[in-house]
Amino acid sequence: MTHPRFEEAKGRLSRLGRHIRCRLTRKQKRTYAAMFHEALAKDERGHQCVLLVDDLVEQNRPLKW
Repeated sequence: MTHPRFEEAKGRLSRLGRHIRCRLTRKQKRTYAAMFHEALAKDERGHQCVLLVDDLVEQNRPLKW
């Protein structure tokens, strides 16, 4: 039984640069993917993965003035 938003989180991670409207370096993408897989290894249901992607989107979103 996986988290209901797990597939959505996986898609958001792969399109993270487009989702937050800024460019990410290859190193950032690799780092975020490694963090995602590490969270998945710890929690097979994917709850931690969903929280991780939500946090990444929130941290990388540009400020609006």
